Amino acid sequence: MKGIGVRMNKKTRSIKIGAFLSTIIAILFIVVAATIVALVDYNMRQIALAEAKEKMLLILNRNLAIHTYYTQILKPNLFKETDSILSDDFFDPSWMSSSYAVREIGQYFKDLSSADYYYKDAVINARNPLNEADEEEAAFLASVNMDSTLQEMSSVNIIDGDPYLIVMRPGEILLDECMRCHGDPADAPAQLIALYGSERSFNRQAELGTFVSALSVRIPLADAYSHVNQVSLQLSIFLLVLLGILFTAQVWLPYRLVFAPLAKLREKALKVSTHEEHLGEQLEEPFGEGLGALTRAFNTMSAKLRENRDHLELRIQERTSELARSKEELRVERDLAESLIETAQAIVLVVDKQGRIERINKYMEDISGYKLKEVQGKDWFSFIPPELDRERNRQMFLQTITDLQTRENVSSILTKDGRELEIEWRDKILKDNKDNVIGLLAIGQDITERKKADESLRFMSTHDALTDLYNRGYFEEEMARLERGRSFPVSIVMADVDLLKVTNDRYGHAVGDAVLKRVAEILESVFRAEDVIARIGGDEFAVLLPATDIISAQVMIDRIHQAILKNNNADPTISVHISLGVSTADTPSPLVDVLKEADANMYKKKNMKKE
Repeated sequence: MKGIGVRMNKKTRSIKIGAFLSTIIAILFIVVAATIVALVDYNMRQIALAEAKEKMLLILNRNLAIHTYYTQILKPNLFKETDSILSDDFFDPSWMSSSYAVREIGQYFKDLSSADYYYKDAVINARNPLNEADEEEAAFLASVNMDSTLQEMSSVNIIDGDPYLIVMRPGEILLDECMRCHGDPADAPAQLIALYGSERSFNRQAELGTFVSALSVRIPLADAYSHVNQVSLQLSIFLLVLLGILFTAQVWLPYRLVFAPLAKLREKALKVSTHEEHLGEQLEEPFGEGLGALTRAFNTMSAKLRENRDHLELRIQERTSELARSKEELRVERDLAESLIETAQAIVLVVDKQGRIERINKYMEDISGYKLKEVQGKDWFSFIPPELDRERNRQMFLQTITDLQTRENVSSILTKDGRELEIEWRDKILKDNKDNVIGLLAIGQDITERKKADESLRFMSTHDALTDLYNRGYFEEEMARLERGRSFPVSIVMADVDLLKVTNDRYGHAVGDAVLKRVAEILESVFRAEDVIARIGGDEFAVLLPATDIISAQVMIDRIHQAILKNNNADPTISVHISLGVSTADTPSPLVDVLKEADANMYKKKNMKKE
């Protein structure tokens, strides 16, 4: 019963999906159909308006032509021909009033045609009530006289429940020749007064040069809109019928071609999933490539499940054996890795994200004096680095654990017995299986002795082996550097040990070496720390004095003599005798020349001693 309920529930869901899709398609079709009907209705109404406006323009242009003809041709010519015949009181509106002519011709036109339209030669304070402007027409006249660029006004208005296209244009301009009939009633023809009275459309002198009439046309749109509505209704009925046909086809065809085959596929899938005896059963392919491909996939799955079930036990045994082998291989690899870590002649250190020690190897225990159990869980930076380096090392560590790349650095550690060792580190962050940083692996190499050897080599490359003063190479480098700098004036002192060869020959080289060392000590005691004192030859010494003029340099020469005198009095066994020369470059210039001059001055002193 439970299985049947599940199948019925899934079938209901399929039906609901089909109904939902059908409803969506029907709604979309209705929206599209309504949009089409609305667009057709709108465009047809625009066409009707365009046709009505075209008719209206014909009427306006015709009546405007009549006005023009009467004003510019008929009236002037007739007045000219009849001026000597007719009295001043004569008035005949049939040829003397263009508004009268337009009204009468318009009436004849309406009687001869079936057109139902409204036309008025609208005037404010018109003589004939039929020409009197209503509020809208009066407002248009006022706008035209205020704005000379306004040539037309059109709109669609509802009048007595029906739509009308209303268009108005400027009509006649009141000219001087019009004032006979529209000026003082006393000057008007008697027949005009008899016909219209003396009240309306007189005393209009203030309106000279302005538009006094507007051509107003109203075209009914009810018939045209009615035709549009009829076409829209017919189109709506056609689209609704088409919707019904398409909706029926859309409901029936998906059920026949999609949902029914899916129901069979679902039923067979339920049987396969709940009863092993149905494994391997096949379905007939339905119409259509999509469902056909789905059915083929199901048939392949069913056959594969049957094959997998038949061979499942064997595969489980094989997989179990594979897992056992993999486990043993992992154990061997882990033991090998552990052995390599413990026997490696390098420091292996693991710390967590906070810098607490998690592991050190035996090599680290041996060189540091700490056992793992003593330091495990303790903060590395609180006691292992020298105190002055701890904060800097901690900041470097915090930067490293946020970086994905392996970092190299050199830092010191303190052993348990207080010795300081220089360690070259290679750091790499450690992550868990979720790619979260959990700590740091550091591999270190003790480079203390190597660093001492490097420092010794560097010292030997720049210093004299006997006196520990700078050698000639370093002296020349410093001379070139000062030559490019801003330490001028620069002085150079040259010193040559007198009778060194005689000392070596008479007392041996050991005594000669002792004299050279004593000279070096004397020079170091006299000169400043920033001065460069060098042994540049067997018995030759030179001193570079930056920012030192000739007077100050001479003071230094005097101090050397005093120091030599003091040494010779204190220790006659190592008596020192040297010749000195000095030269100064006050402004930037080649110091090689200064050295040569100092050397020459020194030899002058030496030769004076010989004399």
